[in-house]
Amino acid sequence: MIGNTVSMPYKDKKLRKEAYKKWRERNPKWHNEYHKKRAQIIRRECIDHYSNGANCCECCGENNIEFLALDHIHGGGQAHRKMARGKYESFYRYLKAEGFPKGIRILCHNCNLSLGFYKYCPHKSVVD
Repeated sequence: MIGNTVSMPYKDKKLRKEAYKKWRERNPKWHNEYHKKRAQIIRRECIDHYSNGANCCECCGENNIEFLALDHIHGGGQAHRKMARGKYESFYRYLKAEGFPKGIRILCHNCNLSLGFYKYCPHKSVVD
């Protein structure tokens, strides 16, 4: 009908948000499992890309996917994550959407934390 506009849920942002919230409440298990699986897929894609298919720590060779993490080679990870937080659900999703920007490598959590806290990794022998 021309002249009489009816608010359609898919056009009204508030109604769409409410409808999605109700659907999630009715389907919590499906919703959570779907997003968990999707997040794992994107995380693996990022690890695969940044490790050039090796899927292991660049420093020590750890290859358990659960222990691997992204490392900003020249620092600045916190600022980078903050920038991405407003636009994307996860940092991994941001990296994929941006075409996997350079300056990131794959390290295990131990090597990553050691570099962050002490500026060196015990796996690399320090010889003076």
